[in-house]
Amino acid sequence: MWIVFAEKRPNQMDLLNSQPFKIGVNYWPASTAIQMWSNWNSEEIAADFKQMSGAGIDLVRFFLFTPDFVQDGKVDPQQLEHYKIVLDHLETAGLYGIPTFFIGHMSGQNYRVDGWDDETFFSDPEVLEQQKKYIRSILKISSASKHIAGWCLSNEMSNDFPGKDATEVTTWFRTICDMIHDSDSRPLVIGDGVWSPEITGAGVENNLEPSANYLLRELAPLQDTLGVHFYPRFDDYWPQAYTASFRLLMAKSWKDAVFLEEFGHSITMGSEENQALYYREVLFSALQAGASAALNWCWTDFETTNLRPYLHNTFEMRFGLRRSDGSFRPALQEMQSISQLSKELSSEGWELEPRDSWFIIPSNYYQAFPFDWDRDTEEKYNLYLHTYGALASSGAVPMCFHEPGVEYRAQDHVNRFMHTTSFVKVPATMWLPALKRLSAPFWEEILEYVHSGSILYASFATDHWIVDLDETLGIKSSLRFGLPDYYPSEVMTISSPCSWGPFGDQSVSITIGENSRALGYLPCQSQTAEVLLEDSEARPLLIRKSLGKGYIYFALFPFEVLMTKSCDDNVRAFVTALYAGIREDTIAEGSSCETAAAQFMRYQRNNETREFLFNHAWEQRAFKLRLKNKEKIIKNVRVELPPKSFCEIVDTQQPISKKTEFMQAAGVTV
Repeated sequence: MWIVFAEKRPNQMDLLNSQPFKIGVNYWPASTAIQMWSNWNSEEIAADFKQMSGAGIDLVRFFLFTPDFVQDGKVDPQQLEHYKIVLDHLETAGLYGIPTFFIGHMSGQNYRVDGWDDETFFSDPEVLEQQKKYIRSILKISSASKHIAGWCLSNEMSNDFPGKDATEVTTWFRTICDMIHDSDSRPLVIGDGVWSPEITGAGVENNLEPSANYLLRELAPLQDTLGVHFYPRFDDYWPQAYTASFRLLMAKSWKDAVFLEEFGHSITMGSEENQALYYREVLFSALQAGASAALNWCWTDFETTNLRPYLHNTFEMRFGLRRSDGSFRPALQEMQSISQLSKELSSEGWELEPRDSWFIIPSNYYQAFPFDWDRDTEEKYNLYLHTYGALASSGAVPMCFHEPGVEYRAQDHVNRFMHTTSFVKVPATMWLPALKRLSAPFWEEILEYVHSGSILYASFATDHWIVDLDETLGIKSSLRFGLPDYYPSEVMTISSPCSWGPFGDQSVSITIGENSRALGYLPCQSQTAEVLLEDSEARPLLIRKSLGKGYIYFALFPFEVLMTKSCDDNVRAFVTALYAGIREDTIAEGSSCETAAAQFMRYQRNNETREFLFNHAWEQRAFKLRLKNKEKIIKNVRVELPPKSFCEIVDTQQPISKKTEFMQAAGVTV
């Protein structure tokens, strides 16, 4: 690997939301950490900024520790002078800053301004006036600066001030955001990490993301971009691998402009080498998802053993790109490499291809239906995250799409929806795993799109509420009210009676394991549907039904739920191949993949395409790709990649010989 020394960028008002992809850091000085302002060391900050610039860093998010800036209800003039000096240091270094106003919560500790508490922060008029004066003082000093990329209101404020209800939270943010927008044109983000029910699900109890009152459907319109945070911990590599792109795409469902405001990996909890691989995975995922930037947590290690929060949250001292001795960890090289790739692609006129399909998130995920017994939100999150991984592995590049929720508390007969949206590309493919709850108008809209030529894939879910499903699918089912139908064997052997897609004449066996209600399947007989996959007893498992100009593919067993229960790569490989088969049926040309743990990133320029493949597994893996050209000829290609690595694999407009030559030159096995 190598280090890239970045050229200085011209100032851009839209720097935070523009391409090429920017890299940045969240910043506290090594010697003082959160005491940056009270234990002031201008020389250290200047030296840090100079070192960042030399290392190719574009953005630095820094924190105005509010208890230092606001004391006795007034703004401290000495800290304003310190802030001016920080702006000068940014300009000298050629960096662009993201000042963060309300701190607040930091690294597992909450600090508050005297008089700003749960009862007063959002609603007390006197406190609100203090907050406005504080922000105005910062805006006034910053008005002439050309090195502010944007504003961040807070750092994970829901951890500090969860709010009494959503109305209180939204009203406060609207007041503050309107004030800033009236005074300053630079992009604004609220800094909550996008920890909202629309992302994590309604009613999930999580002490790290207490966000029930931070509704993205209300807060997204107040912001110019959304800043995503995550620190995923799972028992299995698969959900962790796909968290970055999944979270970013869930946010993009509500606002197209997103960036990765904070991610990190403490070497206390993993080696430096694996920290670098994690960075590579997250950065590739962020670039692939269309994020404009990624900022790590954080710039440097700390030795502040007698300072809270570090004296108890000791792992917080070892997140740095830079070690305590001033040297850089390998993770910095990963940031530089992805930045260089984006610069090269952008300078040559390449742009990310538009997303190729819609991954539908039902509204009861983020707003439960009234008196619904289906409240397994955490299981839904895992379901959608695991499904996204299989879609990404198959070669699909989906966009998340949240169904508009119904405001069911209205005391009249007027239908009110929480937001309005529509499918902007028809025909298209829609993915809807474990089809269980949808509003009647939205289901009708989906079927209308299928009639017009779109493709719908869905799978069965026990206790579903979808009306006239048998008639729609062309089947006759034998469901019983309130009782799930369990698959009668622990092992399911699957084959295609019509040699469909990647399955051909082969059979595949997967383990079902212990039954649970969520693994109930749909026993049925086909009436007018075509059976694409069946088990060894000729029970239908995947059917295809024409509907107008389009088709519905329906899995009669909830294979996506099985992925979440089993953590079995054989199950993931089967679901990946199933999705790949649907892609082959429905795309005019392009690539699909039958091997689990992949992710594709595609760029386009005029009629040309460049394609990159990432291996999300922690071991070397061979990927079986199927390339479909304009003549609908399918060719098999094998690409072998080291763990957490990627390469450019195809230009879909080049002859296959050139593709093969490139892959061999890139050091991958074909």
